[in-house]
This record gives sequence, C-alpha cells and structure tokens, in this order.
Amino acid sequence: MCGLAGYLQVPRERSLQEITLLQNIFTKLLLANEVRGRFATGVATITREGKHCLFKRAVPAKVFVQEQRYAKILAGIGEDTTVVMGHTRFPTVGDMRLSNCQPIRARHVLGTVNGTITNHNQVAELFQLQRKAQVDSEVFLRFAEAKYRRRGWLSRIVAEMGQVEGALASIIVSLKSSNQVLLFRRGKPLALAWLPEFE
Repeated sequence: MCGLAGYLQVPRERSLQEITLLQNIFTKLLLANEVRGRFATGVATITREGKHCLFKRAVPAKVFVQEQRYAKILAGIGEDTTVVMGHTRFPTVGDMRLSNCQPIRARHVLGTVNGTITNHNQVAELFQLQRKAQVDSEVFLRFAEAKYRRRGWLSRIVAEMGQVEGALASIIVSLKSSNQVLLFRRGKPLALAWLPEFE
C-alpha cells in the first residue's frame, strides 16, 4: 500500500498567489497520503520541455515537507510546470534504498505506482527490462518506457497490460512530451478532479 498525490496543469501565466495555493494543496495531498505509507516520500516536477526535478527520502511525509530541498523544488514550480507528482511508500518488495523509492525515472518516463505486480520478475524477463532497483513498481515503469520507444506508446501499454498481473494505480509522464500523461488503474483507487479555475 502506497499513496499517490499530484496535479496536472495547463502551462499558462499564473499569479504568485495561484502558484502558492497549488503548492499548498499539493503539500496537503502529500501529507494526507502519509497514512498509506510512512517509510519514504518523494516528489517530482516536470515542465512542458520535459525538464524535471526529483527528490526522495526514506522519511515520512511530515518530515519530508520540512526539508529545505522540498521547499526549493516547490519554489521552482512556475507557469511552465505541467506535472507535480508525489509518492508515500509502504514497502512490499525491496528495501529502503533510494532506488526503490518513488517517483522513479525510467529513461524517458517518470512515474509513480501504488499496488503490487505479482509477476514482476517474469515481466522483466519477458520484455527484457533492465532493472536498477528491486521494486515491482520499477518493472511497470520500465515496461512503460519500453513501449514508449514505439509510436502510440500509451495505447501499447494499455493493450499489453494483460501480461502484468496484480492490482495497481499509476501516473506515468513522458519526459519528451510532458503533455502525454497516462493515468492507469486496475484494482486500486485513483481519484481525479478537474478544477476549471486552475486549468
């Protein structure tokens, strides 16, 4: 069990007041998700050009949001930011080294996963995925990255999900086209809300 938090925004001119409000909402979401995982917390921001900042630590969210680096990443959120994602970890596979914590970058994609992939070793072998971590979540992100290399990567992921066993919810962003975001769920909750005033 882990927690996912985040928001997507249309790149446009935003007032400092609006950016501050969005930063505060994100922090509240991250803190609210601590009940789903107190062992590690991470955040990533992505711009429309695919530039990203990633920070994760093996600490609960309430400690993480007090970190200077967290404040620096939030201060970098601007009108060109398209995605802000966070993760709180409850480990089911893999120890607490940072490579096992999320968000995880897998070459051209960055994402978070909540759930358990029961056949992660078989999926890694079947699709010849090169792993750098022990967690099953990394396998799903490497699976997505392998599909990314081909045209129509989002539909390919969905079409080949039958090979992946288990229940999960995931947010995956292309670093080459940050307007391509896959929100995926199977057997795990994923709540969405559209706020017109923020786009």
